[in-house]
Amino acid sequence: MIRAISFDLFDTLVDLDLSGLPTITLGHEQLPSTVGALYEIAPKEPFRDLESFAEALSTVDRDIRKKQITEGVEISTKARFERFIDSRFNLKKTEFSDLVEALRAKHMELFRQQVTVPAHHTGVLEELGKRFPLFVCSNFTDSSCANQVLRESNFTEYFQEIVISDDVGIRKPRKEIFDVVIKASGFCASEILHIGDNLEADVRGAKSCAMQAAWITRQIPDSTKTLRSYNGPDPDFEISDLGDLLNF
Repeated sequence: MIRAISFDLFDTLVDLDLSGLPTITLGHEQLPSTVGALYEIAPKEPFRDLESFAEALSTVDRDIRKKQITEGVEISTKARFERFIDSRFNLKKTEFSDLVEALRAKHMELFRQQVTVPAHHTGVLEELGKRFPLFVCSNFTDSSCANQVLRESNFTEYFQEIVISDDVGIRKPRKEIFDVVIKASGFCASEILHIGDNLEADVRGAKSCAMQAAWITRQIPDSTKTLRSYNGPDPDFEISDLGDLLNF
């Protein structure tokens, strides 16, 4: 029996297409990225050019990503820029804080502009909300941006609690972030259905907590190939659209 439903955010409740970011040229390659916009507002010393700025930021990102993968901890966008600035600039405390916030705000502004909302999702959430308590459980490095996306999508009112890894400090698939949803729901884990597009984060994570899991494939180019390369527990359900949940 399903008594509550938990949703991932990006490519589940809303869609995210980063190909719309401004294009920068690094070497002989053109890439969609926020880096060009960040470079414009950062001090130019000690960087020779955009490419050296991008490489310095990538070095920080690689270290952060390694920690996220190996330890399952979340490192916020704010902490990302704090590490970057601390490693490259010698600024006074106020200048440091102002630059961190300027970079964070610009990065998230551009990121948020890449979000689109499937038109029928409001109706789906409205109908589901009449039958189940609804929750969000999502990995994301900036909870203020995630909550703004939900507000701008007019989704906030449908959720009893919004659980973002930036607030918890832990990323899916670690059980601690799912435990927050389970506790907030008041139900047994086995009575909660979690829906997400990522087999590792969403399906493996939910199943490891004894929750039910639905894999949504709307944004998966080749779901058969993706599932074949995955060696974790099978999803309980595979759906192509959130509207499929209305049949549950």
